[in-house]
Amino acid sequence: MKKVNRLLALTALLAVCALTAVAQDAQPAAAAATAAPADKQCNDLYARFVDNRKKDQKVAYEAGREYVEKCPNAEAQYVTYVKKFVNEYGKASRKFDLGKAIDEKKYADAFALAKQIVAEEPEDVRTHVSISYAGLMNATAGATSNPALNPEAINYTRQAIQLIESGKTAEEWRPFASKDDALGWLHYTLGVLTLKEAPAEATTHFIKSAQAQSATKTDPSTYYYIATGYQLGDYKRMSDEYKVKYADKEETPESKAAFETVNQVMDRIVDAYARAIASARASNKPEAQAKVTEWMKELAEFYKFRNNNADAGLEPFINGIMAKPLPSGPITPVVPTPTATTETTTTGGTTSTTTPTTGGATATPTTGATTATPTTTPTTGGTTATPATQQPAATRPSTAQPSTTRPSTAQPTTSPAPTTASPKPAPTTASPKPAPTTASPSSGTGQGAKPKP
Repeated sequence: MKKVNRLLALTALLAVCALTAVAQDAQPAAAAATAAPADKQCNDLYARFVDNRKKDQKVAYEAGREYVEKCPNAEAQYVTYVKKFVNEYGKASRKFDLGKAIDEKKYADAFALAKQIVAEEPEDVRTHVSISYAGLMNATAGATSNPALNPEAINYTRQAIQLIESGKTAEEWRPFASKDDALGWLHYTLGVLTLKEAPAEATTHFIKSAQAQSATKTDPSTYYYIATGYQLGDYKRMSDEYKVKYADKEETPESKAAFETVNQVMDRIVDAYARAIASARASNKPEAQAKVTEWMKELAEFYKFRNNNADAGLEPFINGIMAKPLPSGPITPVVPTPTATTETTTTGGTTSTTTPTTGGATATPTTGATTATPTTTPTTGGTTATPATQQPAATRPSTAQPSTTRPSTAQPTTSPAPTTASPKPAPTTASPKPAPTTASPSSGTGQGAKPKP
């Protein structure tokens, strides 16, 4: 932290020097002093501005702002010079205050400041990234979270991703390690913020977060959220559809295909939980490893259901999961195999009727269909025999977020030196992580038990 403060102090000092040089270049010539405003109030304001523009720039800013407001008819060169200083200092000050508000967890204030900054600089990547980070911290703050800020956080995060993907950049990415690291966390943030209302979209963002060259790639919570997204999205939707269409009815090619499609969703849930557990074990962090038991319970239910109620091979599957490609894209719907028509032949006056079969009878499935577009089908590493009719016990998907490390955004409490570059949040060597909490994010991870048709 001492290194951080020294770096910030040096940054502020350099900014003061840079602005002072600009101010000296732009300042009206001394010979023109006699052209200063005749009005005593304007003279006094201008004098206070000049006297403090180096030693106390906050005082100079206040005097300059009042001068511009009350002396619009003063000599143009003086008004132009003061207005430039006021504008530059105002921008830098708001960005400094934004970082300070985030550090102090005053998220409503941070969003109000971001609105002002973005109105002036709509393509300011750093401000968009900073306020998105504030949105994540607010959403994962547990009981102190303010859900009213979530819609704005979603918009700023989407805009940040669009700006970066269009080629816009920032002077630096702190508290993130790089542009790619920031992009991974932006997708993670969108996942957290949309999980309750749009779990399928959230799952897509968590997958992108896992695929990014970011700390999110190895963060256990990324994969936990992928599993939860599938449970709250495709798995629940398909189960509900199946109950309406096929529950308590004879098996048909359509119902069998629907069940096999749901198997693919379960395979992805198994894959994601295995990755969460493998990442938690590899992290050597007690707070992450504390979640392993909970996640193993969820994983075992789905794994055993897909492997004839046996857990043989589960540990080797977990140990090797991170070496396999992460399943992505929409689920492939299984196409029903039509029942063959009955063939009737007559031989020597004897009529023989043969009805081709489609295989041995299978248990009536208990999940639902999908209309998703094709993609690859992941395997769970175990056998893929047709599951028994017994659905995994209905248990509420866990929404407790794993406790991980949050980055520091500490700011110096002194006033910022005005500069055209935005004040920087404190650097950190730790990658940003979601706030530790035992409550689900305010954006929600969905309600209801694991679907049981």
